[in-house]
Amino acid sequence: MTTTELKEAAALITRFVNGETEDWEWGVLVDVPAEQPALEALRQELLAVAEKNPPRGGNEWCAPDGMSALRAIANRVLGVAEDDDLVVKDSNGTRLANGDSVTLIKDLPVKGANVTLKRGTVAKNIRLTLNPEEIECNVEKVRGLVLRVEFVKKA
Repeated sequence: MTTTELKEAAALITRFVNGETEDWEWGVLVDVPAEQPALEALRQELLAVAEKNPPRGGNEWCAPDGMSALRAIANRVLGVAEDDDLVVKDSNGTRLANGDSVTLIKDLPVKGANVTLKRGTVAKNIRLTLNPEEIECNVEKVRGLVLRVEFVKKA
């Protein structure tokens, strides 16, 4: 088992938490036992999270608390500390952290939502992603939005 395969699995976990995977990709990871012991241990850890955090809705794999646990697992495998090692900066170069509020610096059309977020819109309680160029947030009109940091400034 190479470290590369574990990191690829962790990247898949991150994409799953961010809603960026296809069902078959996730199914291959969690439904098919792995031949490599390290990858199988990771798979069993994912299944334990799902068992402890059963889905609330019909189309979820696990509850939101479970998604946070999955993100922590991915961070651990990738060697990323929760907040400390990941440096995310806004358009002005100000460091952002989980829980900060940001303001949009330009109008942004939201794909798939048929809405445009106006300049000056505030997103509260942001969440950092493993990508230092993106943050997750909720705004009044759109939930679960991923924004590029070049379009925001710290509020």
